[in-house]
Amino acid sequence: MGAWVWIVVAVAALAAFTIPWLRRRLQRDPGLPKPIPPVKLVAVEPEPDPVVRRARRALHIRPLGDLARIRYRTQWTKVQGRFADVPEIAVVDADALITEVLHECGYPVEDFDRHDELVPIEHSDVVHNYRTAHRICLKTRKGETGSTAELHTAAQSYTALFETLVVARR
Repeated sequence: MGAWVWIVVAVAALAAFTIPWLRRRLQRDPGLPKPIPPVKLVAVEPEPDPVVRRARRALHIRPLGDLARIRYRTQWTKVQGRFADVPEIAVVDADALITEVLHECGYPVEDFDRHDELVPIEHSDVVHNYRTAHRICLKTRKGETGSTAELHTAAQSYTALFETLVVARR
């Protein structure tokens, strides 16, 4: 046999004896560092100041009723049909519809940017999607029509909002 074969056999034999020995030693020796167990991270909302706390208590975020849900689904179907043909108009229409839904659900839609901190952290996806889509809608209303990618992002954000607020009964 060649020298390479003997080297491979020697390394394999050494590994076969060394690995079990190291495992036993690590289990016995308390001085060696133990592996750290995985830690589950949870988002914790910082304690708001008293004014924000009072304002949050005044919010009454609630799910839509069945009749409103049916009405909004009908309107949403019409808006969705316009996304492919006239995305600028569809984004503006979607913004108006979603703003109406948010208002009916009890979200602070008047001057939203100033009041978004009132919305509890469990509704942060609603805040994020509305901010993203509404920013693009405002640009579109000013005639600064965004790129197709921006309009697509707005459509996706409004769709996610619609799913959360109307379909998922939140």
